[in-house]
Amino acid sequence: MYPIGDIEVETAWAGTFAQTKDGLPYIGQMDAYPNCHFALGYGGNGITFSLLAAQIIRDDILETQNPATELFSFNRNAGSKHRRSTQQYALSS
Repeated sequence: MYPIGDIEVETAWAGTFAQTKDGLPYIGQMDAYPNCHFALGYGGNGITFSLLAAQIIRDDILETQNPATELFSFNRNAGSKHRRSTQQYALSS
């Protein structure tokens, strides 16, 4: 495409746009991937949910309780009619 000679890719990065069925991202760890933390499925709400993800992951690393952990867990019950609202969780510093 560009007549500048051979180009070798040194690194690559990709992002995908995805949203979960319940509209909340998955944030936390998975047993299959020890020592890894995930923040997936923001569905276009990355500015809001990335702050929550950082707080949840920080608290997990520091072994501190975070009341929002269960809400965004991979193991949450997405079909529950009694799912708590994100408004019930205040941002902590």
